[in-house]
Amino acid sequence: MGAASMATSYIRLGEKSKAMKIIDATCNESIEYLKWYESLSSRHKKIVSSDYAMHLGILQMFVDALNEGGEPYKAETSHYKSELGKYYTSWRKRNS
Repeated sequence: MGAASMATSYIRLGEKSKAMKIIDATCNESIEYLKWYESLSSRHKKIVSSDYAMHLGILQMFVDALNEGGEPYKAETSHYKSELGKYYTSWRKRNS
């Protein structure tokens, strides 16, 4: 949560490079977790499913922050929104 607040503050201050350093590090870590999770067996996925949902939430927070940044963050917003959509769709299929 703190990283999202810091990134949002940097976005509001016009400090794109500082914001993106935080966003890229945190989002890429969450994406790596989600990729790893997708490689697990169904049984193992059940054990850590709450962590999967947490990482989806992290990506959503940062997509929201990037959206707030507007045009200067358009490419980054699109990239992370696409990643979020991919993993969210996978999660919805398993949980419906």
